[in-house]
Amino acid sequence: MLPVVEWRLIVANVRPLQGSLRGGTTLTILGDGFSLNKTRNSVMVGEHPCELESVKVTELTCKIKDTAKVHVVDNSGVHPCKIFY
Repeated sequence: MLPVVEWRLIVANVRPLQGSLRGGTTLTILGDGFSLNKTRNSVMVGEHPCELESVKVTELTCKIKDTAKVHVVDNSGVHPCKIFY
């Protein structure tokens, strides 16, 4: 019979709770059970990856890249979906 291996991952705190939509915010995730191997940890903020900067068994730090969409606005005065006669 094979031995049972159990891995407990605990996330106790994430800070800061808000940051810029333009990226650059460094997150600190406190907990226990994180891997010391960067490639075995993955952090997502919604659908956006957070690039790991440092790893400890009890703490991860990562930096969020730009999460905003860029919208181009001009002043032509016409909405492309509405045509008036």
